[in-house]
Amino acid sequence: MKILVATVGGSPQSIITSITQSKPDRIYFLCSQQSKRELDGICNKAKVADMPYESEIINGIDDLNECYACGLKLLDSLRNEFPDAEIIADYTGGTKSMGAGLAAAALDVKGIRLGLVTGSRFDLKQVTDGTQSLRTSQAVGIQLERRLQTISNCFKTFDYPTAISWLEETLQLPDVDSEKTVMLQRWLTLARALDNWDKFDHTSAWNLLHNYRARYTKLVMFLEVVVWSRKKLDPDFAKQELPRLSASPKGHGYEVIEDLFLNAQRCAAQHRFDDAVARLYRALELLAQARLRLGYSIDTGDLSLKLLPQELQGEYRKLADSKGKIKLPLTPAFDLLAKLTDFYTEPLGTLYKQYRGQLRDFLSIRNQSLLAHGLTPVQSEDYDKANSFFVSLIDGAFEALNLKPYALRTQFPTGPEGDGSCHMS
Repeated sequence: MKILVATVGGSPQSIITSITQSKPDRIYFLCSQQSKRELDGICNKAKVADMPYESEIINGIDDLNECYACGLKLLDSLRNEFPDAEIIADYTGGTKSMGAGLAAAALDVKGIRLGLVTGSRFDLKQVTDGTQSLRTSQAVGIQLERRLQTISNCFKTFDYPTAISWLEETLQLPDVDSEKTVMLQRWLTLARALDNWDKFDHTSAWNLLHNYRARYTKLVMFLEVVVWSRKKLDPDFAKQELPRLSASPKGHGYEVIEDLFLNAQRCAAQHRFDDAVARLYRALELLAQARLRLGYSIDTGDLSLKLLPQELQGEYRKLADSKGKIKLPLTPAFDLLAKLTDFYTEPLGTLYKQYRGQLRDFLSIRNQSLLAHGLTPVQSEDYDKANSFFVSLIDGAFEALNLKPYALRTQFPTGPEGDGSCHMS
């Protein structure tokens, strides 16, 4: 099916040409109250008098915003009702605002062809009658540039699902040159990788991203150490074999905590402060878990008493549940590290003693959140306090544990051609 949408002005010949040459199955006119009176005559001269047509009245024919809104509403409605139809938006007739509004609207609806009736000009006034012809195009260059800007903005705000949707749709545009197509495909791969990484699906992220190590060097290096960190802490994840991952472990083992911290920053950038604080909480909990596992082989999900100093075993035996399991959440895990300072040189336990009061303040913010135990949304200033505490503690912990980075913690790029930015705080 072919549908013609045309703006109508005082000169009917251009519309007659558009109808006779495009041979539409349906016609929709955008017109003023005055030009609506000419529609029957136009259809008669175009020899489509038997074809029913529809018209939309534009009251503000010199108001570009109104003309655009009317055009967009009509084109969007037609595309939804007739998804497979060929739709031509002929912006030749009407006022300049009517034509510009329809043309702009056509660029914002998928798969609309622009139509323009033109011909020979022997003066600067108008096209000479009898020389007119309808030219159509997808205006791919204009559409592509507009879409690239939208896609770049999605990367800037870490909105990868929207970026993926735009990229998949843009790759379907006709007549995009091969160089741009290769670039768009690379952007799509990056967006899919970062979307998976943002959801902590490190396996899918690695499978998509590792082939771009030369282009996104810092990003891939950081992902690699995050993967190795998770392998050290997650026995099930450790069983996975990932292509082109370094043969030997890289990093100090705590990078997955940094990954959570960077994820929290992205949530905060989107004003999702409850999500951000929830991730900071999990990162703190994981810091204690990682230290106990990597330093003492202690699993906080199933504490083995024989791994504790004998003097502590009786105290912790009392914490066993009905199945005999001993589980340590965040604060008890840090408390255990503090108690271990009586028996070993335990840097994180020593540091925790200095931060006990600040941790209680942090937990108060987290516990009142809708995503924890309360009903109070986390505000920007609450997140700032929580983040400031976390940064101070995590930097102090890494220094106390003398952790030397193989790859700097790297935030996701704010553009599809970027390689991320290194953040040490």
